[in-house]
Amino acid sequence: MYKLKKALDNNENMFYVICKNDIPDFYLSLYLKQKSINSIETAKTYGEKLTFYLNFLDKRKIDYKEANIEVIKNFFLYLLNFDAKNEFSNNPKIGSSTFKVYKSSIVDFYRFFTTYSKTSIVSNENKTDFLNKLQLSWKEIQDVINITLDLHIKTYKVNEK
Repeated sequence: MYKLKKALDNNENMFYVICKNDIPDFYLSLYLKQKSINSIETAKTYGEKLTFYLNFLDKRKIDYKEANIEVIKNFFLYLLNFDAKNEFSNNPKIGSSTFKVYKSSIVDFYRFFTTYSKTSIVSNENKTDFLNKLQLSWKEIQDVINITLDLHIKTYKVNEK
């Protein structure tokens, strides 16, 4: 299970990390630390949404590096079709602004993840393996989320909060 946790760097600056089974994930935590530089609140918000997404994947035994378009589409359909109690609902209690935050956090993470993996000092052998595991680009993710939300938000009349 993934959890969002607070951490301090050597200079006592607070940032957020995402842990799986209480062990920080390097890429997820590096992403949130980068977000914390500009705004600790943005890092927290993105971290919460990303953690929810990661637990959705984890329950289905899917690594975030191996997620595909269908999985991401299903995640957003899940958000549209299930309420806070994890029960099916034709009238979910989630606003369109919340969907935008989910979209932003997931697309932005995969954008960071792809860019970092291509430019990092990771060895070429590990980099190739790493990029091969990444099944999709952030642009593809953005497109499928937009299509999914456009088709279904109107259908379900998502609340504007």
